[in-house]
Amino acid sequence: MGWRKGWDSLKQLVGEASSRSESQTREDGPVFVSIEVGEAPDLPPELPDIPAKEMVNESLLGPPEEEVAELPPPVPDAVAGLEGSSRAPDAPGMPEVSAPLPDETEAEEVPLYWDQIPAVVKQHRRMMTGGEPGRYGNFVNYALVRWGGSLRPQPLRALLLGAVAKPPLADFLLQSGRVREVVVADREEELADNATHTIDDPVEYSVCALGEESLPEGPFDMIVAYESLHRARYVDRLFDHMMDVLVPGGLLVLRDYVGPNRLQFPEQQMALVNALLALLPTPLRTDVDGVVQTRQAPPDRHWLARLDQNKAVCSEAILKELRLRFKILEFQPLGGTLLGPLLVGLAGNFCGTDQEAAGVLDALMAAEMKLIQGKLMPSDHCFAIARRP
Repeated sequence: MGWRKGWDSLKQLVGEASSRSESQTREDGPVFVSIEVGEAPDLPPELPDIPAKEMVNESLLGPPEEEVAELPPPVPDAVAGLEGSSRAPDAPGMPEVSAPLPDETEAEEVPLYWDQIPAVVKQHRRMMTGGEPGRYGNFVNYALVRWGGSLRPQPLRALLLGAVAKPPLADFLLQSGRVREVVVADREEELADNATHTIDDPVEYSVCALGEESLPEGPFDMIVAYESLHRARYVDRLFDHMMDVLVPGGLLVLRDYVGPNRLQFPEQQMALVNALLALLPTPLRTDVDGVVQTRQAPPDRHWLARLDQNKAVCSEAILKELRLRFKILEFQPLGGTLLGPLLVGLAGNFCGTDQEAAGVLDALMAAEMKLIQGKLMPSDHCFAIARRP
């Protein structure tokens, strides 16, 4: 498995996409538009095939297949045929939702990052609800319906790690009909900036430096971690703390960045990113200041540490610690390996109704997921449901 092979596969895939009829559409827009495919710029003449375990932390490749019931990725036609992996049946006695619960809020402002683009938000919602967002509403309800049958029948107590304003996870938990109490744990500054919920049910906020201090007193039946584990300084300690407060058989639901620490993407990854950047039409690689981007690079790790001392400190260790302590029930790669660094400063170009931008984004998402599913590169973001033994 190597990045040169990955580029060749990507170039072939985009080439196949450009040969499709531009009139081919799906419900929310065109599948692909024509993209001129050239040679990969800035790639060394001889880029060796580097095994993934040497390229990045081995844990980034995800849990072994025998441990995982992987969700079928609901991605465009270019990756059709990759699905077929099994999913657990709905937990006995768990009701389905008759109408969707509130969706993860799509950004109203110009997005800063790839996963804030409305089309990506919509795609991830599908991927985190087994391809049936209309049936389950959101990923919290999906986890409860699919796997909550083993939890105690009485109302549940849930711990939310990380105070995020969007999506309103405390609301999702309380509106599921199964959770009676939610405790939100995060650093004081995060709680001050982001703590919010919109319905009149009990939500307790607890100041806690994740991984450095003990979590709020348990027991909890369920822990939800949304983009919070990568902010822990000591991921192993945080998992120990979760084991301490989660009941045996309790659920852990996580969505997080699991890529290289401090966003220090390897050279081979950035070579692919910049090759893709060169393929983008000029308007789509022009940033908000009107500058045409010709090269993306990882942030300086010291600058990033000064800007946000908790950003991706030990992100590479998340999946390793998860596999050591929990039984993984479902695992879904969400991508971002290419799109994350590619669309820094450019994400706003892929919003709105521009059909060319929508088609290019579809092609990029399909190509990235094809490479991930083909084990040609790891996924820097993931969604997982796991159970405490």
